[in-house]
Amino acid sequence: MATPLPFRVPDLKRLVKATQDMGLPVTGIVIAPDGSIHVQTQVAKADSADAALESWMKRNG
Repeated sequence: MATPLPFRVPDLKRLVKATQDMGLPVTGIVIAPDGSIHVQTQVAKADSADAALESWMKRNG
């Protein structure tokens, strides 16, 4: 079994903020026994996700 990677609350906050900055609403975070972190999001329409990504790319070059 793989050794879990150490992480702290500030690391998770940065992960959530980055996800939200891309326009995706965060509905949960799952930390697996192997230490992997999965951010759960919910997107209403594929079009809105594309628009959010384009908007993010324009703001961040």
